[in-house]
Amino acid sequence: MQVRIGQPISAVLKDGYAFRPGLASAAALALLATKQAKLDEQRTRILLDALQVAEATLKRPVDADRYTRAISDLRKAIRSVDVPVARHRALNWFPRHTDW
Repeated sequence: MQVRIGQPISAVLKDGYAFRPGLASAAALALLATKQAKLDEQRTRILLDALQVAEATLKRPVDADRYTRAISDLRKAIRSVDVPVARHRALNWFPRHTDW
């Protein structure tokens, strides 16, 4: 493998959490992050928008592109707020969308 020391596992991970369970788990983390952010009076619009897309995606048949995009957007939204969930170790195990 060509992995650099210190490189996030999500940058090279091909099969982390499976698509539907992974998206559902990311959505649960985003919901928790939203609650934590609101307690600290932080803005949550980015999180809520990503969560809304994720919930709509979960209602559709699994499509790798759509699901990894939703997971990546949720991961980015979670990391955009300063809450404990944003530092959750599992965030590095979600597959990332790669055409950016």
